[in-house]
Amino acid sequence: MSEPSYRDRDPRCSRASSLLTADSRDKVAIRDPDKFCVSKSSPLPHPVPSLAGSCPASILPDEKTTDKEYDPASPISDIHLSPSPVHPSLPPHSSPVPNSSFLVCVVCGTTPSSTPLYGCELSHIVCSICRSVGGSLLSCPRCGSQDISHHLTIAGELLEAELEKNCLVFCPYKPEGCSTVARGQVMAQHKEQCLFRPVKCPKSMFSMSCTHIGPLCTLQQHGRDRHNLHQGVTELELGVISSKMFDKGRDKTCCDDPNNAKFQPLELTYQDSLFYCYFERVADRGLWFFFIRMFGNQEQASMFKANIMIGHSGLERGDKEVAGLRYSGAVAHYSMTREEIRGKGMVLAVADEVLRSCKVGNVLFRVWFQVEEQTYQG
Repeated sequence: MSEPSYRDRDPRCSRASSLLTADSRDKVAIRDPDKFCVSKSSPLPHPVPSLAGSCPASILPDEKTTDKEYDPASPISDIHLSPSPVHPSLPPHSSPVPNSSFLVCVVCGTTPSSTPLYGCELSHIVCSICRSVGGSLLSCPRCGSQDISHHLTIAGELLEAELEKNCLVFCPYKPEGCSTVARGQVMAQHKEQCLFRPVKCPKSMFSMSCTHIGPLCTLQQHGRDRHNLHQGVTELELGVISSKMFDKGRDKTCCDDPNNAKFQPLELTYQDSLFYCYFERVADRGLWFFFIRMFGNQEQASMFKANIMIGHSGLERGDKEVAGLRYSGAVAHYSMTREEIRGKGMVLAVADEVLRSCKVGNVLFRVWFQVEEQTYQG
């Protein structure tokens, strides 16, 4: 009985890939000046980094990292391919698709590097090199068919999909300084976490006074240098800050102001992650809204929990456990708007009357913002 062809296998099934060596490094097929094909089992030359504390403002990647960077002078210097089994009578040839692929030549055992594909009537693939070497005397070693000139259209389409999936591409933020090269199928995830992706100034959520847009890795320094977002707060411990809200005076309060009020965000860091704490007053509703926003994507924000506590202005900075007003819940991520954050209940809402009762002298209230890693019980 002949062995099953690619038609008998599910092309959508995941296939385990093996680690590759540097023995066939010179066999990479350059398909495009900005992308080249390589086995999907190759390790990423530059894994997705996280915000690190050793850069300016503690959010650039660690200089001591051992991750390899793409070297434009040697575009395949850190890409490793393993040798493919080759028929002893045939010359070796390169394949940009992993050897675990089911799209393999039945003669030499390698995956063809290009289309079109030909084979027997049972769809057993015979690559162009084997066809040219074997000539008219070559037959299918699987089923013995003498006719190996059938154009395998479906196999060709599947091969093109595999080639595209395993192409290495540059990060789209390369002009901003990112040197990461990754397979096309994982580049989308890297783009969401890239340190060089453009982000707006933290103040832009509440104010149009700053229109700065720049790489994420420079955002914290921008907030400090231009807006002093790290001042006016006390860092109590990892992921916890405290601040006082000063009022208009002893006998005047912003709670009576007919206009809305938006306050400058406060910087909060947790190890390598960057957050900003926001609060505003909506005059016509007589409500204050407090929330914490992470400068990361939804997946990154879901790894943290926000705690917001508001108490009497006479409390000391270490008295957060006795604060009477509390929120504990999700952290907003960078792409969310204020309306989304409110609509999903990711805020602490406090009425004017409640905050008036917290006032002592010219201090309206004391607030604590905290982020901590989520703990999931199995």
